[in-house]
Amino acid sequence: MRHVDQHHHEHQSQPPATGHLRLLFESGTAAGVSDRELLDQFAARRDELAFTALVDRHGPMVQRVCHAVLHDHHDAQDAFQATFLVLARSADSIRRRDSLASWLHGVALRVARRARSDSSRRHRHEQASAALRESTAPDETAPRDRDDLASLLHDEIARLPERFRAPLVLCHLQGRTYEEAAHLLDCPVGTIKSRLSTARERLRHRLSRHYPAVLTGPAALALDPVRPLPASLLQAVVRSAIDASSVPAAIARLAHDALATMLPHRIAGRLGIAAALLIGTAALAAGAIALAPAKPRPALASQQAGPPVRPFARPIDDDPLPAGASLRFGTTRYRHPSTIESLAISPDGKIAVAGSGTRVHTALRTYDLATGRALLDLDRTGSAEGIAVSPDGKTLAIAMNWSHSIQLRDLHTGAETAQIRSPEADPGLASNLLIFTPDGNGLVTKSTDGKSLFLLVAATGKVRHIFWTGGTIFAAALSPDGKTLVAGGFDYQNGKEWFLQRWETTTGRELAPLPIPKGGIRSIAWSPDGKLLAIGGESRKPAPIALLDAATGKVLVTIPFPGSTIVRTVAFSPDSRTLAASGGWTGSVFDSTTRLFDTATGAERRKLDGQAIGLHFTDDGATLVGAVGGTIRRWDVATGRSLVPEGGDSSVDQVAATPDGRRLVTRGGDGDAHIWDARTGEHLLRLTVSYQRGLALSPDGRFLAWAERDDSIQFRDPDDARITHEGSRLRMIDVATGKPVGRFDGFEGDGHDLDFTDGGEALISVDHYRRDANIRIWDVATGRVTRTVAAGGPYAVSRSRLAPDGKSLAVLYVEQPATGLAVRQVVKLWDIRTGQEIERVRPWFDDDIVAYSPDRETAAVLVPNGGPIQLHDTATWQVLGEHPAPTDRPTALALGPDGRIYTGSSDGTVLAWEPPPRPVAPGK
Repeated sequence: MRHVDQHHHEHQSQPPATGHLRLLFESGTAAGVSDRELLDQFAARRDELAFTALVDRHGPMVQRVCHAVLHDHHDAQDAFQATFLVLARSADSIRRRDSLASWLHGVALRVARRARSDSSRRHRHEQASAALRESTAPDETAPRDRDDLASLLHDEIARLPERFRAPLVLCHLQGRTYEEAAHLLDCPVGTIKSRLSTARERLRHRLSRHYPAVLTGPAALALDPVRPLPASLLQAVVRSAIDASSVPAAIARLAHDALATMLPHRIAGRLGIAAALLIGTAALAAGAIALAPAKPRPALASQQAGPPVRPFARPIDDDPLPAGASLRFGTTRYRHPSTIESLAISPDGKIAVAGSGTRVHTALRTYDLATGRALLDLDRTGSAEGIAVSPDGKTLAIAMNWSHSIQLRDLHTGAETAQIRSPEADPGLASNLLIFTPDGNGLVTKSTDGKSLFLLVAATGKVRHIFWTGGTIFAAALSPDGKTLVAGGFDYQNGKEWFLQRWETTTGRELAPLPIPKGGIRSIAWSPDGKLLAIGGESRKPAPIALLDAATGKVLVTIPFPGSTIVRTVAFSPDSRTLAASGGWTGSVFDSTTRLFDTATGAERRKLDGQAIGLHFTDDGATLVGAVGGTIRRWDVATGRSLVPEGGDSSVDQVAATPDGRRLVTRGGDGDAHIWDARTGEHLLRLTVSYQRGLALSPDGRFLAWAERDDSIQFRDPDDARITHEGSRLRMIDVATGKPVGRFDGFEGDGHDLDFTDGGEALISVDHYRRDANIRIWDVATGRVTRTVAAGGPYAVSRSRLAPDGKSLAVLYVEQPATGLAVRQVVKLWDIRTGQEIERVRPWFDDDIVAYSPDRETAAVLVPNGGPIQLHDTATWQVLGEHPAPTDRPTALALGPDGRIYTGSSDGTVLAWEPPPRPVAPGK
């Protein structure tokens, strides 16, 4: 075949996406290359140009599907990118390689549905007025109203048999001729025409039940014009396929969930069980029911000492200040580069392993629990999900979702010792659940569809037993003697009910199921003495914790967990007398504590600061370890005192310096805020503020304000009356004392962005809606709204910023088009005094990471794409100086009154840098 990378040197001066497309289509190197050839070339050597050609060829059809199902532009863009991420990860296992368009249609529909379900679930969490059932079951499959012809049409296309669906997708969704379709599908033109006629007739019959007057010819199937892909989007998709570390967490999760639904199909194919075959991948996306046997047994294999897939083991130096930095606020000790999603502790309690999954700034590291110092960097690809440490403390097991394998590594050196793989790169092993058996000879992991557990021989990867549930597993635990496995979760299909099953691990025999405790199952722990099971539930607040007799399943004690609707983690002390638990955030319900309970009575013994995951007792029960945001926390059980240095728990989203240069204020993305002594770096005060909402520091540095949700206020979404929102309320404290100051009225809106006016007498808040989005001016002295400006429009409000002059407010609106993926941004400037729109727009708004000096005469801007930090005169926008950006790209900026630059980091720390020299005018 012709390789699509020839003549590349002739186009090196072109931007990447433009150069690729010109190479592929102007020179003709890909125009005649089939999907199969391009897919083979990409699968064999990760060829960037081959994948670019595939995205450009099929992208318009995929974006049409995503926009038909999703009415939110950003959700559709995420689904679009996730669809091609699934293609990249499945490139070597797609069987119908000449029918790629049909395959992509099914995947796009599956991914878009998942994104729609996630969006609906977020909206439902905001509907606090809707009462939860006593045993609440999360409905993750509830669709939106099916009144959209485009969405319904794609659903019905996906239900067609492959022989009818493939030509229809090619001719009516991609605009190919009969001859082109016949060539691609290797059949006569007459057959294509006949199958298209049958497909249209079937669609006409099905659609007429919903839309009696609908036509199903080419005009009806087109619905919206084919639009070329924006070069930036094409480039982002290709970059994600080639470089796993560049994939945003939301997109990676959509792709992971889509791959999960493919597992039953692949199992059935390998076993050759005809009754389990689905009608093509798109039929799976449309919700076809697989008639699989009750206990599928996929064949797995092991590859000893297999080649690593880009992860690495690198020693980490101690934490000196980077060159040029003069001060660090917070510490790198016990701090991870991103929010920790999985945590494992060595049996001796000396080493912690923390992973952040597919999040931005992802990492997998080991830490010395005594000092908090990071020891080894094990992965930066975003591939590691589940982790577990062997009972002898020598081996670390890592579920790698990109290579579909379980890696076994030496815990102390990071060296890979073995790799358990499946013969067809089956992602069934890439689970967020891994459990070593007590003897260290076995590993329990979860299938990608979440409905079964595998017990593997750790040395060979051979499947010892498969434990089938039929529902989605949320949690599992092995008894201390390793003879019994318990798993619980929710069955979304068969009756929609909770389940709690158990099996003998020696024989694989299923035992009698345990009674379902009130409130369902979200987390499970087995007491060290083997007598108790702790079940963390999900229900109306407060969420319940049930302590069960492990032998009979009888509920002995029910413990309410205040302030939470879900209990994410539970753990027993070594003597089984104390239970540690931490809740979860659902909607507006947020409890930022971890609590200790007496297992005999259920009485609360102690409350610890921080909402944690991965709880584990060490030091014979004297110390409790858990992950809070991006921090590994250690608490003294007897006193509740934290044993780690104070500092940020999450990526720094905001930094502000007081005008007198004495205080620095920081806010993390997980809602932890801090006040520091700007001269010494000493930590002065910790605050819990709203998740991902802004802080406002008054011009004199005296007051700090933020907005938080107020569930006592309910109102309808201005853009969708079916959605109920909770209102908001502004909070303000005295920076010097940390004491609350005054109380503002609650309001029907939100307050993601806040600004004080220059005199500090007023606060400005902006709603993030479309219609009826309001700018509110608040009197700080009285806490009342003095002016409301109707700033809504056809576009959604993205963010806002007070102009350097302090007299006008810039609001960025983002267009949400009905079709296509092109994003249009509009900036409007509003006069704060009059409430009138101003015509002029200044360039300072276009930068995401920008900060003003306290006198607003200087702005610091992080130049995109790896550029430096530039200092600008806000009156003329002239460059006053530059400072090299830190190697760890800043997440936030601030300027002090002395010109010092402060940069926030993803590990929760802030660095101070001396001001750069000002440029000298010519001739001086």
